[in-house]
Amino acid sequence: MTEALRVYFVGIGGIGMSALAQFFQYQGKIVSGSDREGTPTTKLLAERDMQVWIGEDGCHIPADTELLVYSDAVPVNNAERVRAREMKIPQTSYFEALGEVSKAMRTIAVAGTHGKTTTTAMLAKILQDCEKEPTAIVGSIVQDFGSNFLPGRNDLLVVEACEYREHLLELSPEILVITNVELDHTDFFPSLSALQSTFSAAVERVPKHGVIVANPSDPVVAAVLGGAHAPIIDYTSATVPELQLLGEFNAMNARAAKTAARSRTCKNPTPIRRFSISRVRGGASSIRAKRRRALSFLMITRTIRLPLKKHWMPRVRNFPIKRYLSRSIHTSTLARATSWKLLLTRSQKRMKSFSRPSTPRARSRSKASRAKSSPKKSMLSALPRLLSNLSPKSATLF
Repeated sequence: MTEALRVYFVGIGGIGMSALAQFFQYQGKIVSGSDREGTPTTKLLAERDMQVWIGEDGCHIPADTELLVYSDAVPVNNAERVRAREMKIPQTSYFEALGEVSKAMRTIAVAGTHGKTTTTAMLAKILQDCEKEPTAIVGSIVQDFGSNFLPGRNDLLVVEACEYREHLLELSPEILVITNVELDHTDFFPSLSALQSTFSAAVERVPKHGVIVANPSDPVVAAVLGGAHAPIIDYTSATVPELQLLGEFNAMNARAAKTAARSRTCKNPTPIRRFSISRVRGGASSIRAKRRRALSFLMITRTIRLPLKKHWMPRVRNFPIKRYLSRSIHTSTLARATSWKLLLTRSQKRMKSFSRPSTPRARSRSKASRAKSSPKKSMLSALPRLLSNLSPKSATLF
């Protein structure tokens, strides 16, 4: 794969595929590809002088193509994949190709159910500010980079690692970051123990000279660390400054990124004292909210944009916050629920202060008017129930 000079991508607009396409172009390869529809990522690739076709057609594949990389979402009977077989062009999936890249570079892989995109972006930014020149593949467009790909050295790779369908096991990380472990991707993992088995296998693959950055005080995470050969570093004790990103869960992401950055980032490990702590703090605090998973709360339209993958939840009410606060769940999930609870409480107080009558007579008139309009619920009464009608599947993701 590394010898192939002309590479064609099927599904090039995917967030991971587009980053890998930029990586290959940065290595000097001639890259082209196709996708079903135009997206911001296909526009980004076109701006970087890549030939991007919209729509599937076997005629798009150049005759001199030496390798075809396909997204895991592209089926075997895809027209371009069929044409590639007829042309006897070798094919590989995105994660297989990423695994080959990982073998040739010292890799820092960021895994976990929640926060891996944010942590990967923070880690890449920290290393960039520390003049380590990392090459980074992130699962989102990062405003600080203007892309989901950060070009850098050819021997240091920071990559977001997805556990779905055990894709994590394709990578060969020297440093493995595990932000947290919770049951997810239930179409593939039937239980939490099945998901833990995948993380356990990834932990066992980290070599003795490597590092595992995790939260061993979390019993779910601790269960996957038993077979580790590399030393384990607890990231929860790291200190971070005030961040521009909202929530304690983002502070935990920053702690994981800082700990990974200070572990080992070059062949001859630099002593921690040589790192500029101000640069480490600056990298974590200056990273801006990504375009995806941005957390916003619009009081007027009563629209919630949740910090989830591609999930918009408009006009939702009666979200059972107390139920989630009382359950034994992971810190990141608890932090999300706590943040929403604080946000709703503050909004309640603000709205009460706006609507409070100033005199006893005004208060009595206000009370009478409320009695007349009781069938119509006010915004204030609906506010604590603003996150209601979540399906069980979406509620577990929150």
